Order: sequence, then structure tokens, then C-alpha cells
Amino acid sequence: MLDSIGEVLFSPLVVTAIIVLVLILRCFKGRGGRRELSIGDLADRLKMSKTNLVQHDAQYRTATIPKRSGGKRILHVPDDATKQLQRKLLQQLIERLAIHDCVHGFRKGHSIVDNAAEHTGQAVIVKLDIIDFFPSTNSDRVKNAFRGAGFNKSAATLLTGLTCHEGGLPQGAPSSPALSNYVNKNMDEKLAEAANKRGAVYTRYADDITFSFVTYSRHNIHNLLIATGKILRHYGYRLNNKKKRIIRQHRQQLVTGLVVNERVNLPRKTRRWLRAVKHRMETGGEATLTNSEFRGWLSLLKMVDGDSPLLTFLDSPKPKAEESVTRTRHIGDNISDSDGHSSLSDSDSSVVHQGKSATEGESLPTNTPPETPPVVASGTILPTDGRRQFLRLARLGADGNLALLQLVEALNQTEKYSTNRNGAEKDLVGSEYLIDISVSSIGRTFSFSLPEDYQDGQTLKGTLRDGGLSLELYCDKLVGSELAGLSFPTRLKVLIRVVQWNSIFKRLEAIVLHTTL
Repeated sequence: MLDSIGEVLFSPLVVTAIIVLVLILRCFKGRGGRRELSIGDLADRLKMSKTNLVQHDAQYRTATIPKRSGGKRILHVPDDATKQLQRKLLQQLIERLAIHDCVHGFRKGHSIVDNAAEHTGQAVIVKLDIIDFFPSTNSDRVKNAFRGAGFNKSAATLLTGLTCHEGGLPQGAPSSPALSNYVNKNMDEKLAEAANKRGAVYTRYADDITFSFVTYSRHNIHNLLIATGKILRHYGYRLNNKKKRIIRQHRQQLVTGLVVNERVNLPRKTRRWLRAVKHRMETGGEATLTNSEFRGWLSLLKMVDGDSPLLTFLDSPKPKAEESVTRTRHIGDNISDSDGHSSLSDSDSSVVHQGKSATEGESLPTNTPPETPPVVASGTILPTDGRRQFLRLARLGADGNLALLQLVEALNQTEKYSTNRNGAEKDLVGSEYLIDISVSSIGRTFSFSLPEDYQDGQTLKGTLRDGGLSLELYCDKLVGSELAGLSFPTRLKVLIRVVQWNSIFKRLEAIVLHTTL
């Protein structure tokens, strides 16, 4: 009888059935009866062919931008095809994944105002910062997160390759901010639990962690800081101890750039500055902001204080002169630095970071009036204008190096925000010079505030020859592609139009109208 049972069990038909059953069970993997999603399912969702998806070769360029706190931030910017694919993944997949309720950055329907509002009227605010947040979100965690989202091993591996670079999330990719929120869902849960046990409120906005306490307790704060450090280390992160802030209620409490002592509001210094700008606009004086820039600030103010008298400006018609400038300018409203958050002077999409998001994220206005006001170029730059001016000045033997140095020196000798400084800036901004420069490097331009041609162009970094003046020059796509093939360091003669003197980084920023190789 045993022989008969063995013959039945090991018959070809039964063996085949068992194999089929095992394959079916492997597809479900015990995920509540859900079939794991394959590469084919992913391709269908993205409306792409499976072959093109699998064979996509993601390429990145390295760029650096200055941090407002000093130093440089390294960005890994994807090529156009990869960027487009990452945006598809963001829209069709990543943004639809569940994240923790305490996260407000890079989340639709949430902003810096929502993040700050969680901490109003608290006795103590604790602010922490994660070092190298995106690169430290390693690819193994990203792959596990995609597996948790229901993808099989092959699909999760492919998705990780499409969204990660050099072992982590690349800062500069449109998919990184929202994906970091999903990857860190469990970490946010543990941090929220640690805060709740000690009577604190927890929120996270990108790499900024905020806790707030109704009552001051040194013991609870100390224990929460220890617990937070352990949790972050478990997930591969480190805290920047230099940026740790514990702020009690008798001082100004700022959360993501907004005051939260009693209610969410712009800092007093910023509100006074905006009132001064409004007064100058209404009385015909020279304001430090254009009409559209000012309206961007008021849009943020409306989110935090809908009853502010300043908002009457939003109801007034836009001056025709301002509309003309808006149509004809070639450089965007703002050219500035970014440090992970967007600002009115460095954002990529809206209230003018608004980011962003980097950013594909939320905008974060500067906490105080910009030290160097954003500048609008004097007019449209036509392709032939630069070449004709370059040739004319070259025939005259014009040397703009000395004149440029003299103007910058005159500017630096004035006091900030003084009438003399405004006059010196007016003389410098919008002026054109044929200069001789030493170029140390060239990199992909990364600024959503620049016009489209310049966003895809190149940024030259170097100095004025025989003067040592630091330069950052923005090239459009045509000029940038020509210069990208050069070997550096090198020497160039270029025609520039000054955008601004960046007093923070002590450099001149300008656009390149024309150059010769």
C-alpha cells in the first residue's frame, strides 16, 4: 500500500501541481492575500514598456551650491530622462504611499505653517538637525521600503536603482524628498512615541526635527534627546550638535522660520521690513523688492495672519510698469543659495525651496530681510545683443576689469541698507562689462528661480584676472554646452551683465551674454 501511495505522490502530474502551487504561494508571500507587484506591473503603472524601464541608465551630474550657514552643499542632479522618470514615479507611486501624520515637509496640502502650528504656545521648543539627511537614507532601507509597499524583489531592486545614487537618496532628484518620508515612516513612529511618553509634541520637516513641551522639565528634555539620538543612529542618521537649540518661552521661538510663541506669525523684523517696502511702493520710493516679489511674501503672510493690514496690497491692481518688467526680464526674481529648505530668494516653485520641492517641496522664506535685495536684469537679452556688444567692446580694446573692481570696492565701502549703498548697487546691477577671467570649474546650474534656458545651463566659477574678485557666472544652454568641453582651469574673455553683489559670500554674480573659446 505504501508503494501505491508513493507512486501517486511522485507521479509527474502531482509533482507538476505541487510546483505550480509553490509558485502561486511565492507570489503572495503572506502579504494579506495581495499579489506582489512585478516589474511589468510597474511598467504598466508608468505607461512605459518593460524593456525601456529595465534598460534605463540613470546618469547624474555633481553640482555645488552655497549654504546660507556657510560652506557648500553637494547636489547630484539627474539627467533629463532620469528626472522625467523620477517625476513619474513621484506622481504615480511615491506620493500615494502612506507617511506619518507628524511629517509636514514635501507633503501635499502641508506647509511650513502646518509644521509650526503644532508648537504654538509651548513652554519649551527643542530643535534638532540631521546631518546629510538624503545621502544617509541608504539604498538598503529604500529597497526594503519598496518591498513593504508590495513590490517583489526584482521590482524593488529596479526601483531602488532608479531613485538612489552612490548608496543613498541623491539630493537634487525630484523623487528624494517624498521618498524619504515613506522610508522613514517607522522612524517617525518611534520618535513620536518617545515624545509622547515624555509629554512632548513631535514634528519633522525634511531634516529638521522639532519637539515642544507644555511645561519645562530638564529631566524629560534630557531623556528625550538621548532617546532621539539612539533612534536616529539605529536608522543610520546623526544629529548635528552645532544646530541643537532649546528655546524657552521668554525668547523668540522660531520653527521653520516662523514665530510660535503665542501664535504662528512672521518674525517682527520681517513684518517691519515688509511695512517699509509697502510704504515705499505706495509713495513712489525705491523699494528693495519688485511688485511680484512683494506679493509672494504677502501670500505667505496671508497663510499665517489673514487679518494683517498689509494684505490690502494683494487686492490692488498690479502696476503696468511692473507687468512690463515681469514680461521682459531674463533673469528670475531671485538668485541665491539653498541649504535644503527653499526660501523667497532660493526657492524653486511657489510662494514665490515654492521647494523645494527642491525642490519639489515647500517654500521657506528667509527669516529676515535679504542682506542683498534680489535683482531684476534691466531688459530682455536677445541672442544677437551679446555678440554685437562683445565685438564692439573688443574693437575698442575695452577692459572692464578695472571698472568693475572700482565699483565693487565703492559698494563695499558703504554701510548696509544706507542710501549710499543703494546708489552703489544701482550703479553696479544691470551694468555690462567685457572682462578677462580665470575659470576654476564649471558645473551644472541648479536653480529653479532662473529662466528655463539657464536652469539647464552651466555655472562658471572663478576670479577676475589681476583682481582676485570671486565670480559666479550663469550661462544659458547654448553657451554652457560649448564651455562644458573645456579643460579647467582656463582663461576666458566674457561679456557679462551683473545680477548682484552677494555680500554674504563676497562674490559677484552675473549672467554671460557672450564669450569666445
